[in-house]
Amino acid sequence: MGTISALDVNNGEKSGYLNNVGREIRHHAIAHGVLLCPVGNVLYLMPPYCTTENELDWISKRISQVLEKVTD
Repeated sequence: MGTISALDVNNGEKSGYLNNVGREIRHHAIAHGVLLCPVGNVLYLMPPYCTTENELDWISKRISQVLEKVTD
C-alpha cells in the first residue's frame, strides 16, 4: 500500500499525454537518482507508506531540481 501524488507541469506546451516534457523529466530524474512516473505533462509520485519523512524531503528536493531544469 502507498500513496499517490500528481503534479501538472506547465512548460508552455499543450497539456496532455502527448506533451514531451515527461521524457525530459524522466531523463533528469534518473540522473538525480529518483524514479518518477511522468505521463505527458503530469508527474506522478507513488511512494510506499514506509517512506520516511527524510526520504520524502530528499525526493522533493530532487523533484524541484528536475523541474527547474525542464521548465527553464
